[in-house]
Amino acid sequence: MTEALLPETEAIDKVLFPQDFWTEKSFLSSMKEHHAYCIVSKSDSKESVAGYVVFSSVFDEGELLHIGVSKEFQKKGLAGRMLSFMNEFGNTNKIKKWFLEVRRSNDPAVALYKKFGFKAVGTRKNYYKTPTGREDALIMVKETAC
Repeated sequence: MTEALLPETEAIDKVLFPQDFWTEKSFLSSMKEHHAYCIVSKSDSKESVAGYVVFSSVFDEGELLHIGVSKEFQKKGLAGRMLSFMNEFGNTNKIKKWFLEVRRSNDPAVALYKKFGFKAVGTRKNYYKTPTGREDALIMVKETAC
């Protein structure tokens, strides 16, 4: 991810997560952290942002902080490819455990994370904003063989 892509990335995030989207400043802050990685996937046909993933690692633990795929590119395997990239990074850097939070109601994301070996281990009450209040987050963990 580069600073030049921040407006486009924020615009996609605003569509995907209208109640709690990441701003350009949020992405920039993660980009400047030495233990955070911001990756953008561009479309083949255009030089536009198709998706993005932000994750961090400290010692042997990693956390998926944020992931999004533009509506135009959803259901084409892009999120899975970005998670595969994150897993490869984890294998190379000996990450033993990955963490993430996901909206309890986000069945497609929960199914994808389970496909990648994540298991629900807890709940964060009222973690996410919704148009009518708050929603719980599932806490998911993946342990690796590293």
